[in-house]
Amino acid sequence: MELEKKVARYGVLDAVSYTPFVFQRTELVERLNARTCERCGSDTKPCEIHHVRRLNDLRREADILGYMRSARSRKRIVLCTDCHEAAHSYRPYTRPPRKRAGVESRMR
Repeated sequence: MELEKKVARYGVLDAVSYTPFVFQRTELVERLNARTCERCGSDTKPCEIHHVRRLNDLRREADILGYMRSARSRKRIVLCTDCHEAAHSYRPYTRPPRKRAGVESRMR
């Protein structure tokens, strides 16, 4: 007696190769992890992200994807809490005087 070969009537799943997930940090995340204010240079205070252009200032486009793309690419700067507060209150920035070690004044 001969065995009959049955034909499978369902799809066969191919073996899916494993692709490892690669995570790269963006340049903004690297700047934030540096924990250094880009305005005053302080590295002792907590840092925040300041958006240079407000989202309302961006031109609203007809399609939402174009608007979201322009919102993601707007300029951002890492600031300490004091500089961030000063930027939102529109106070002029005055850089603290730097101490120069070992430099003599040649002007008398």
